[in-house]
Amino acid sequence: MRHQTAIMAVLFVASSAGMALLGAWSNGYAKPSGLNTQYDSYYVGITSPLCVMQAIALFLLAQSAERWLRSIPERALRVVKLLSSAALGVYLFHTVLINWMGVSLPSAIANTLGMLPLTKAVVVYVVTVALVIAGTWLIARCKSLLPHWM
Repeated sequence: MRHQTAIMAVLFVASSAGMALLGAWSNGYAKPSGLNTQYDSYYVGITSPLCVMQAIALFLLAQSAERWLRSIPERALRVVKLLSSAALGVYLFHTVLINWMGVSLPSAIANTLGMLPLTKAVVVYVVTVALVIAGTWLIARCKSLLPHWM
């Protein structure tokens, strides 16, 4: 089991690094000719073999961490559950946030984030998680008030 976990961790890191490096390279980052005019999502898209390997590795890593997750304190487990419950919302809404950032952020901030793709990805993830959690809380709050009105 430990060997499988180590292999999956290496596979996850390697596929993530491959996606980041090949995705940046295929789109013109660090090329003398500059950024491409068309975005190439092959290396980072869901149909990429690297993405498939990354997803499988992540699933098997989470599976191997199940025993450890059962032993962590209740408070930490609540944070893990909160973040995992937001995963679908992040998947659904991150593109909306990226598109909004492209047209609504001041150009200085948008240009800076465009030059720092990893920073932009972290900002998009953190903001999307916060919005999804806030939206989920707001919907639950509205549902709890609904029976009082009827």
